[in-house]
This record gives sequence, structure tokens and C-alpha cells, in this order.
Amino acid sequence: MYAWLADFLDETYGIGLSREGAPEEVIAQVETALRIPLPPSYRDFLKVCNGGEIYGYYIFSTTDLLRVPAEFGFRPYQGCIETGGESFGTTYGKKPANLLPVASIINSPDLYCIDVCPNGKEEKPICKFDPEVEDIDLILQPHFPDFEAFFLDIVNVVSEEVESYLQEDDDLWDEEKVEQAEKRLKKWQNVIRGQLVQGGADMTDPWEPDWANWHGSAGQIKSLS
Repeated sequence: MYAWLADFLDETYGIGLSREGAPEEVIAQVETALRIPLPPSYRDFLKVCNGGEIYGYYIFSTTDLLRVPAEFGFRPYQGCIETGGESFGTTYGKKPANLLPVASIINSPDLYCIDVCPNGKEEKPICKFDPEVEDIDLILQPHFPDFEAFFLDIVNVVSEEVESYLQEDDDLWDEEKVEQAEKRLKKWQNVIRGQLVQGGADMTDPWEPDWANWHGSAGQIKSLS
């Protein structure tokens, strides 16, 4: 599923993702602590890359996940939608407790969360929790069918990240280096968009994939509809 990721990290700069994955036993400890199995697409990601920063997002590591119940409020779905409660303040107190935060927008309180409500599938959708949104139904509306789709959507902007790719500020004034960077990043964008197409995303608008027929690398359809 993420066989391409190690090469991607080796050939791009300005990305703070971990170059090391989490051991199986550590992931199992997280699942025991949270009392849920992690969806395969997130579990497999952690095995390759144990969290970090990329293009304005922070993806949670296994260490971060262990702190989630105390910091953001999380507990497995128990038959009804509950919130974290007043002990988590005005920012996260109204977050549905069945939403497991797995990523945040840097310098923002917004969280991207796995909805762990039973859906008959191993994979679970990704919802966005915005503390300013009051409507629970809107909060629970899936933004992505699974973690793989979410991550590919993040890195889909790679061709626009020339400035972060160049190692020295002076390189921005070197036309040859800029051109080389653009070619390298365009190559990676083609790889990433190939992954999206292979997974079932409709790329008619390459910046806004349609996930209706997404099946991902694992195969089974996980439509948002």
C-alpha cells in the first residue's frame, strides 16, 4: 500500500515525516490501550512511517495515539454518539467520543479523525472535526473513505511544493535547480495520482478527487455514499 513512500521521502525535502515505522508490538499496544483495532490503511502507514509533519499537516504517531483519550477524549462506540464532555473544554468537549484523532492541521485546532462506529468493514472513514461547527451530523460526515485516501490527498499537492523541496533559499533564484525540482516533483505527482486512479478515485478534477468508487489498495469498495 505504501511501498512507494520510502523513496518519496528520500527524494523530497522539507518533510518532517518519520523515516522509521512502528514495530508490530507497539501498534498492538496502542490497539489494546484504545480498545479498538486500527484500520488497515492507517496501521500499514504506521508500520512504514510513524507519524510526523507533511505539507501543513501533522500525522499522529503511536506515542500521540496513546495520549489521545486524555487530551482529546476518545472511547469506542457503545451504541450511541457521545461527546468528550466538559472536562475537555470548549474546544474538544463537543467532539464525538467515537472519533479517533489521527491528524491535525498545524497551527489549527482542527482534527482529522477515524470514525470507529461499526460499519461492517475493516476500513473506517475519516471525518474532520472543526470546533466551530455545532452540527454533529455535519461533523460525522465523512471527508475521506479511509486513511490511505486522506494521505494521498495530502501528498497530491507535491508539484506545488517546489520551495520546500529546494534545500537552500538561494536555490529559488537558480533557474536550473528550480527546473530540476519541478521535474522531480512532477514525477512524484504522477506516481501519486497513479495510486489514486488505481485505488478508484475519479481524477476528472485532479485537485478534488471523487471518492464515490474508491476501493484503495486493499480492494473492497468503501464508497462515501
